[in-house]
This record gives sequence, structure tokens and C-alpha cells, in this order.
Amino acid sequence: MRYLVLVVPLLLILTGCTTFRTINYPPSSELFVTPGDDPGSESEQPYTPKGYMLVASSEMYLPLPFFGLIPLGNASPEYVFMHKAQPKIHEMGGDALIGTQIAYNSGAPFMLKLFGFGWMLPKTTVISGTVVQR
Repeated sequence: MRYLVLVVPLLLILTGCTTFRTINYPPSSELFVTPGDDPGSESEQPYTPKGYMLVASSEMYLPLPFFGLIPLGNASPEYVFMHKAQPKIHEMGGDALIGTQIAYNSGAPFMLKLFGFGWMLPKTTVISGTVVQR
């Protein structure tokens, strides 16, 4: 039993079940986004907060039967981040977004949109966080 305690960790290491990875942060010329508060590999150096950012977008649907499937706007999280949040971060003079929170509501189900009631539950995305310069 005593040897089992020594053999099992050794076997795990040799088979690759326990791996050690280093996290490579992007250079300061690239945008860094994290839900935590570590702005990158330079965390021992002070970083400059530039302000709090809040970006919201919604996608409405026409209130007509069958035409209710036609979206007005784009609220997919990828689109909102790339076309609204990222330019705003650069506009504020930051190169990192810390404490990031993304709230996404998928909106109305297909059948409600089909019969023209999709406008009651729009699709929404809200991205917030603190913009900092590393």
C-alpha cells in the first residue's frame, strides 16, 4: 500500500496525465481579454485603468407572420465583440479588457418568430469590463 502511493503519481507523470503548461500572454500590441483581473504577463508591473466599458446590442424581428424570421440588427456575441466592443477598447486607449462579463439572451423561439411574435423577446448581448493599458 505504501508503494502504491508512490507508484501511481509516477505513472501519471510518465503517461502524460499530468501536464504543466505555461500560459503565453499576447504581446501588448494585441488585445487581451480575461474574466479575471490579471492583465497579462506584466502583472507585477502596474497597469493603467482607462475606464469601464459597457456595450449592448439587440436584434429585433418584424411583427408579421412569416416575415418575423427576418432579423433587424445583429446581436451575436462574436459580432458585438468584434464590431462594437473591440473598437471601443482601442478608442479608450486600452489594450486589455479585464473582469469581462458577457450576457447573452437567445431571444424568442422559432415558432414565435414564425408567427410574428419574435419582437416580444429580442435577442440581446451585453459585454462589460474594465479597460486597462498593460
